[in-house]
Amino acid sequence: MRRATALSAAVSAVLTAALVSGPTLAHADEPAAFAPPTAGETPSDPPSETPVPVRPTVQSVTTAEGDGGLLRVAASSDSAIRSVTAQVHRYVESDPWLDQITTFTQQEDGVWQSGRIVLEKETDFGYAYGTYDVDVTVVDNDGDSTNVYVPSALDYRKRTRVLSHTTDAPTIVNYLHHTVWVRGKLDVFDPATGLFSDKLELNSLFIGVAVNGSTYAAEDIPDGTYAFPIWWPPLAADGSGTSVRIDYDGDGGTGVVDQFTIPPGEISPSRIRLDRTAVSLAAGAKASVSGVAEYYCEGLWRPIPYAQVSLDGTVVRAGSDGRFTATSPRAAYDDGIRSVSLDSSTDGYAYLKPTRASFRVDVNNAVTLDLRSSSLDQDAELHLSGTMSSSNHRPPADRRVYIQKSADGRTGWKTDGWFTAGGNGSFSVNRYEADPKGYWRLYYPGSAGYRPAYSRTVHHARYDTRVTGFNASPEPVRKGQAITVSGTLQKLTSSSWSSFGQQHVHYLFLARGSKKYTSMGYGTTDSQGRFSKRFTARQDGYWVAVWTTPDSSHVNASSGKDYVDVR
Repeated sequence: MRRATALSAAVSAVLTAALVSGPTLAHADEPAAFAPPTAGETPSDPPSETPVPVRPTVQSVTTAEGDGGLLRVAASSDSAIRSVTAQVHRYVESDPWLDQITTFTQQEDGVWQSGRIVLEKETDFGYAYGTYDVDVTVVDNDGDSTNVYVPSALDYRKRTRVLSHTTDAPTIVNYLHHTVWVRGKLDVFDPATGLFSDKLELNSLFIGVAVNGSTYAAEDIPDGTYAFPIWWPPLAADGSGTSVRIDYDGDGGTGVVDQFTIPPGEISPSRIRLDRTAVSLAAGAKASVSGVAEYYCEGLWRPIPYAQVSLDGTVVRAGSDGRFTATSPRAAYDDGIRSVSLDSSTDGYAYLKPTRASFRVDVNNAVTLDLRSSSLDQDAELHLSGTMSSSNHRPPADRRVYIQKSADGRTGWKTDGWFTAGGNGSFSVNRYEADPKGYWRLYYPGSAGYRPAYSRTVHHARYDTRVTGFNASPEPVRKGQAITVSGTLQKLTSSSWSSFGQQHVHYLFLARGSKKYTSMGYGTTDSQGRFSKRFTARQDGYWVAVWTTPDSSHVNASSGKDYVDVR
């Protein structure tokens, strides 16, 4: 039935506050709101000779011990109590509904107990388990009455009873013996039926294991029987062992099934044995290493099955035999030391001492020979310049670079000389080429930590020339007499020398004791490349014939020096 509006929300709040503030329950003879006047009655002060009514006193309103389906009321009055009634409040979509309970019977002196309370859900099939407020009215034989409102007085929830319980814990908890089995059986008391039952509906009871205050595992049990393996119970920080609590959460009820402590565990030494302690790789490659993860327990080193191993932030999982292969996510560009460690996500890590193993990374750095410029001048001088660099930005200690030459640029490479690059890797080389045509490149053979390298290939071609049969005569010669300077100019064509006609040949003279040549004029070679010119002998000295190329296809030619003694 619908609750009367006389019990307003404001009055309810006042009554609730009164109940909470102390053990004495609120009675109708306190504030006027407890007993509003009946319809048509005008309140007035009673005559002084009229006795003041003594209303019943309610000491407590509680759920019967162990049975949330029974409500117990302790009350007293100046005359026998005639009736005890109660209304149970529950809320569906904020609309208050009441269940009227009138079947209270006296159980003992001053205590009345209701019949079994059956609270059904407003929607869906089943019972409305939970905690409810109760509105109790007590009337004595004098017609005096008291009404009290008690929040959360009815604990209408299922209760679980432990029928059996065992804990199979190893004597010593360590990495080798770490599983604790918790087994038991329980049944549930239903306040709606007043019966215990182990025939639980599937998912009607939820068992959870709390380890050191945190939920570890949970499962639904359909028949009251449970068995839990506790894997790797964590170690207590103070070494006192692991606190375990078995909780249940049934349909409308919660509680603790059992509590116990697992003895403190042992910490085992662990190690990582690497197959190699050094890894050699090219610059830019990623280091890989393999090995086995092990722990020491009960006198033996044993593999850690499925160990989690970390290398440079990448975690790999070992096999059942503890073996693993890990590859770094980082490319290596310089020598260094890397470490492999046992990751904390390894099963049972709490029972293992942390460990790591180190290995050396030897990087073979890439070397670059940047031949930036090259040329071959008219004097058959080869000019090479550029830089030598490496992938670790440091030139190697041994910076000897070889000049190689090939006729076709593909095969037959031969060393044509060498030089040493500067400390910063730069170089600038000038060298005479007896055969001024072909292909050139630079070659670095490599050294400790540095790979071999080649530069680009360059091509230059100038035809060689020469002066043969050069002579200044006669000698000795008297001063003022004539001297004839002659010779032949030739050029190299294919693999043979031929005449080089119609070319200007310059005559130079170096007087004895002087360091400066004097130009004595020039002449033109005939069709056979021959040249000849007469001069007046004036002083001792050297005569030289020189041809300078007018194009980029030949090199200059110079005769040897011929000394003439003038007397």
